Amino acid sequence: MSTQRNCNANRHITQVKLDSRLTVNCGMASLAAYQDYEKVKCILPPEFKCVARFTGFDKFFDRTGEPERFGLILQSTLQPTTYLIAFRGTASLADAYEDIWANTVAFKPYNNQSTFPKDVHIADGFNSIYSSKGENMLLSMQEQLFEKLSNQTRSPQEIIITGHSLGGPLASLFTLDIAASLGKDISIKNITFASPRVGLQTWKDTYNKKYDLESVTYRIANYRDLIPSLPPEILGYHHIGQQFL
Repeated sequence: MSTQRNCNANRHITQVKLDSRLTVNCGMASLAAYQDYEKVKCILPPEFKCVARFTGFDKFFDRTGEPERFGLILQSTLQPTTYLIAFRGTASLADAYEDIWANTVAFKPYNNQSTFPKDVHIADGFNSIYSSKGENMLLSMQEQLFEKLSNQTRSPQEIIITGHSLGGPLASLFTLDIAASLGKDISIKNITFASPRVGLQTWKDTYNKKYDLESVTYRIANYRDLIPSLPPEILGYHHIGQQFL
């Protein structure tokens, strides 16, 4: 009975307002990132085209791993300066290992590392996929993203960033990275689905307040889903942005 009451209470909480069309596009883009990983036909959101893909390096038990397709860079055909970046979620045993990695490391943005706070601690597993490289990778996921965006014929003026499950933390790392590395000249939106927690209190404060990203970040979660409750708060992890439950 108490569980049912809690479920009913959750259903009636005050929700933030979402742009339904944009949110559906983000969901389709996240699904397309999975499809690209599986090397099947990608069904893209309407009025977007794929201009690039990027990879990440998955370590297994901190020793071996392999590069994997992790996401897509889409460009609006109506507004060519608008880009939609989609990160896929867990799709391999190595990914699952990264999901439960409990150690933390300090996040380092692509640019402006000398002025970025040194104590922005995030889960090492998420950071490893985002910033490391191995095997025959010439560039990390982080380096690929910035290089591929800089090589587009139309420079980005708006970047929409999305991801599902494990893709949520990767999307959020990239969101903060864009804000820290490229400044306020680019409009940013972040919409994630079933994202785990990414980092500690310093991460939350830096993301939400220092770079003022809370108002443009929407974290969609199912109240029955376990993944958004990980890593647990007891380990010091915190969510970012605005919750849509």
